[in-house]
Amino acid sequence: MRRFMTAQVKAPDACARSADTLVRVSRNPQSRTKASALLSPPGQLRISMRNAFFGLLVVYALTAAAQAQTRVATVDVSTLWTNYWKRSQGNTAVHAQMADKKKQFDGMVAHYNELLAEHQKLLDAANDQAVSAQERARRQEQADAKQQEIRDAEDTLRLFKKQSQEAVEEQMTRMRQSILDEIFSVAKANASAGNYNLLIDSSAPSADQTPVVLYANTKRHDLTGATLKQLNSTAPPDFVGGAGSATNQPDSGPAR
Repeated sequence: MRRFMTAQVKAPDACARSADTLVRVSRNPQSRTKASALLSPPGQLRISMRNAFFGLLVVYALTAAAQAQTRVATVDVSTLWTNYWKRSQGNTAVHAQMADKKKQFDGMVAHYNELLAEHQKLLDAANDQAVSAQERARRQEQADAKQQEIRDAEDTLRLFKKQSQEAVEEQMTRMRQSILDEIFSVAKANASAGNYNLLIDSSAPSADQTPVVLYANTKRHDLTGATLKQLNSTAPPDFVGGAGSATNQPDSGPAR
């Protein structure tokens, strides 16, 4: 019986007749293949009972919202992200960490180049025909030992570069999420205080990178300015920014 379950909604009498038909078909081996082909949508795509259940919940929620005369507000999260003072502060911290890692990496590269130069000198000495064969063999051993130091230095460089990139990316992720959490918290609090029961990000793109909100006549219900003012109320005295400022552009947009 499970293979014949569908998410189609029918009238009570139609459902009863369909149920009887499905029982008869399921007991008739010759009819099962034909019935399965008729009941299955194109491409064998079946709607699960869970999806049907959530679909009904969405329809119920939208219907209830419409009946309750929903109050809708908008907020431009992209503008808040761009002009929030902590975003600028976070970028400064990330850049400082990157500069420190680069300084360490450059020092390691300089040491690596020194090893290469030393190894070349040892090779030249080991090939000096003016010295005895025993001395050349001793110098070759020194060159081989230096070659191992070079391999170790290469491994160290690769590991340091990998770990540095991971550390910077982790810091950027934590910073971005922390800032967005604060933005969302203040925006939702303002929406609640204004007795709104739906808050929409007017800057959010869809899955194919087209605007989700094409038109919204909600100028007096837009909470972007009030939210940004509240967020930047704790900014340090030397912070220069705010809505529309071009001096605090983000390195990367808000996480979606």
